[in-house]
Amino acid sequence: MAQAAEAAMPTGGRPRQLCVRSLLVGILLALGDDRPAQLVRVHEALVGLGPSDQARLGVVVAVKNGRHLLTYRQVERTFNTWIKAMDATAGDALGVCLDAILEATIPAEVAAASASVAVDWTDLASWARPRPEGESPADADASWGHRNVNTPGTKTELFFGYYAQVLTMVPEETGPPIANLIRRVTLSAPNIDPVGVITGLITAMAGAGVRIADVLADAGYASRVASKWAGPLRAAGAGLVVDRTQRIEGPRAASKEPSSPTVSTATSTARRCPKGWRSWGRRGGDGVPTSSPPMTAPVWNSASTSWAGSAPMTPRAITASPVRPRRESCAVR
Repeated sequence: MAQAAEAAMPTGGRPRQLCVRSLLVGILLALGDDRPAQLVRVHEALVGLGPSDQARLGVVVAVKNGRHLLTYRQVERTFNTWIKAMDATAGDALGVCLDAILEATIPAEVAAASASVAVDWTDLASWARPRPEGESPADADASWGHRNVNTPGTKTELFFGYYAQVLTMVPEETGPPIANLIRRVTLSAPNIDPVGVITGLITAMAGAGVRIADVLADAGYASRVASKWAGPLRAAGAGLVVDRTQRIEGPRAASKEPSSPTVSTATSTARRCPKGWRSWGRRGGDGVPTSSPPMTAPVWNSASTSWAGSAPMTPRAITASPVRPRRESCAVR
C-alpha cells in the first residue's frame, strides 16, 4: 500500500526525507500511545525513537554537514502530498488505503479460521458545531441524523455528525473461537444510507476474493428492502443471520409459516427458543430450509425453571416469545 502511494505522488524537486511508510508508522505510534491525532504528535513519536529505528525509518539521515533530524515541516509536507495524491486518484483511494491497513493486521491463520462477520453502526458526533441553514458548516462532510437515546420518554434525537460502521470477525457456528478482529471500518454522513455503504463494502470484499460465510446483523439492517441488503449479499454468497422482530415481519408475523422464503434464516430465533430448537430453518445454498420445524412446542416448567414436556405445535408457538406463566399474587393480611 505504501509503495502504491509513493508511485502516485509527484517526484520532482528536492527528494522527501520522510516516506509514506515511515509516516504511517508515526501515525500508528501516536495513536497507540493515546496521543491526539495531530501531525505534531506524529513528529514527536518519530523523533522519540531509538537511534537504530530513526536511521531505518529515515528520521535521521546523513547530509554534507553531518546528520539531519526530521522536522515538523517535513512531516507536514509528506502528509499533504500524500493526501493530494489520493484526492486526485479515481475512486475511493482513502477507503482502499484503510482497508489495506486493517487487512494487514489480521494474521493469516486467523483469517483462514473463519469467514463469518458481524456488522453494526453507531452515531459519532462531529467535532464542529452545526450552523444555521444556508451557512456552510466547518465540517462540510457531516450532516444531521437520528440516534437512539436512553432518556425517559425519548427514543431518538437529532445529532450532527456521522454514522460509523465496523465489520468484525466472528467464529463459525461449528468452528473454534477466534479473536473478534476488525476487518473493515466505514464513516459516512447520516444523509447517506449506512446499509448501502456497508453492503457495497461487503460485496467488494467478495469480489476481491475474500470469502464471506455468514453476516450477523440486527434489525436495523434486516428491515431494509431486499434490493439494498439481502439481495446483494446473497448474490455474493453470504448467509444472513438477523433478528426476527415484528418490525421486519409485520404485525401478522405470528401467522406466517417458518418455512416461508421471506422469513429470515439461521439463528434468528436463538434468543427466544430453547437450545434444541435452534437447528431448524437453516438454509442451504439454494435458499431452501435444510430441516423442518419441530412438531411439538416445549412448555415452561415454573417449578424447575426449565423447558419440559411438549404441546401441540402452532405457527404462533414458533415465532412468538415464550412467556412464563404468571404466578398468583399473595394477598397480604
